[in-house]
Amino acid sequence: MRKKEKKLLFLIRAFNDLDHFAPVICEALRSNYRVHLVFTSEWPGEHYLTTFLDGQGAEVTKLKWLERFHWRIRPKMGGFFVLRILDTLFGVIPALVWMFKMGFISVIVEWGGISGRDVARYLLVAGRILRLPIFSFPHGYHIWRNKIINDLMIRLGEEHPAFDFSERNRFSRVIVQSENVQQFFLERKIRREKLMVLGSPRFSEQWGLRNLNLALKDHRNIGIPLDKPLILIFLGTWDYRMNKSACFELIKALATVPDTNVLIKGHSRGSRAGGLTEGERDNWLSDSIFYAEDSTPSTVLIHHARMVINYGSSIGIEAVLQHKPYCNASFLTENSTIFDKSGVAFDANSVEDVIEFVEQTLKCSKTATMTNETRAEFLKEHVYADQAESKVLDGYLELFSERVC
Repeated sequence: MRKKEKKLLFLIRAFNDLDHFAPVICEALRSNYRVHLVFTSEWPGEHYLTTFLDGQGAEVTKLKWLERFHWRIRPKMGGFFVLRILDTLFGVIPALVWMFKMGFISVIVEWGGISGRDVARYLLVAGRILRLPIFSFPHGYHIWRNKIINDLMIRLGEEHPAFDFSERNRFSRVIVQSENVQQFFLERKIRREKLMVLGSPRFSEQWGLRNLNLALKDHRNIGIPLDKPLILIFLGTWDYRMNKSACFELIKALATVPDTNVLIKGHSRGSRAGGLTEGERDNWLSDSIFYAEDSTPSTVLIHHARMVINYGSSIGIEAVLQHKPYCNASFLTENSTIFDKSGVAFDANSVEDVIEFVEQTLKCSKTATMTNETRAEFLKEHVYADQAESKVLDGYLELFSERVC
């Protein structure tokens, strides 16, 4: 009798999903799973990781009939009950038939509600009808240690229904990378038995090196001169209790450091949410201050940087992976993070502290903000979930061999 194929369906909405799913997809392919990727938003998935995974055997599936209904036909309709009927007839039922014929054994989607976003909503309903295990995988990394992390939570209060994630208990499992991330979800009413702490394949050392090499092949030119030491600063999401004016003061001070170039990288959520608008770029950019293109991977920028300054982004973990001198400008946010007093970064409490860090790093080519021991300890806690690196991907693949609903 012919052995039944093991097929996985990954629903990918944005680059961040792909970035965190890619190492799991790669390992699944290596373990003889057939993997189908469906891009569920208007983002077409054009990225070096998509090309790489396609070359490894992943199948990018275009559900044109579902996209046509959701993006072209549905917006022209009105009325709650009419939309519910149309969603069932032209969304859920066709998705159900397709998924049944394909014979998927599991569905993987980003962190978010079980109802899904965009085209994913029909596929998730169909998956539940078919009683398939549906796993919610990380699409980012939660670095915060405090409860009230953004302006919306301050305005509405942490008990507001907007921060109640109990709907996500309908997932088969919700995967998190560390105990700190698990605590965040527990506080938002996801049951402990639904949560699994498996570590972060995205930030593992083995995948980090492979990912960097792939990115460097695809982005040989980052569009700025590299004839001077490069100071790289990552911006956080402004409404996550960030001090924007102090950040601009820091950029102004960095511009005075002689014989250097400063590169600003906006947050992946966009220029208004966590970057510089066109007007702000006109005011701040100069012959020595540059703004990175959104399409240039942060891994490549860190590779070319002499040092990294960060205060509100998980990309700081990438700086740790690449052994870069790393400044944690914690005074720019009211939040506390996993980088504070972590032993892997220089903790700066003022603009003056950052400038001191920059000057010392420029003077000494061997400046280090971490030891091998503190780096290993940090990665073990926040990336490997207190287990060996090799066990992280094993945990993810074991999900697909268990029958959980």
